Amino acid sequence: GDSEFAAGVIERALDQDATWSDGDLALLASWVDAVPPAIIQSRPRLGLHAARLLYLQARFDQAETQLAHVDSLLQSGASGSDRQVLSAMSALYRGAIAAVRGDFQQVIALIPAALAEIPREDHRAHALGFFSLGLAHELAEQTGQAVDDYLRSSAEARGAGILFQDVHGLCAAAQLQISQGRLNLAAMTC
Repeated sequence: GDSEFAAGVIERALDQDATWSDGDLALLASWVDAVPPAIIQSRPRLGLHAARLLYLQARFDQAETQLAHVDSLLQSGASGSDRQVLSAMSALYRGAIAAVRGDFQQVIALIPAALAEIPREDHRAHALGFFSLGLAHELAEQTGQAVDDYLRSSAEARGAGILFQDVHGLCAAAQLQISQGRLNLAAMTC
């Protein structure tokens, strides 16, 4: 019906980096909120987009619930040929949530393996992965590695044309450079 058609249109739009480029999360969330939950639960790719939006809105428990629905659907084999990549995306989002919660071991267990399964041309996913690794390394006081991760995140976001994520990575790197007393480098970074 109309809801299935709308879900397909929204899913295809959210698959495009340009849709995410200006960071208007309220608009994107309103699109997903307009789709009945049962339809979201039947479409793993749309479910992953919903989880990403929840993550970006700091609604981590809800994002994890959404990821559990996606994982269940993927395990049932309902997703077709891209199941491995979708499973990796779910692991990536779980790792990103672990990063903001300060669970270094979980980040290291999930994100590198997920990034290895996600196509290199998916700059948006790689940007999130490197940002989450940066946060984990920052919390583990591995500042040099964290700066490198944040800069890689920024470069990936730039490759996708996602300005808000590009700036976020640069500013996180610059903040750490400031904490190291490297003000000139921080000024050039940000």
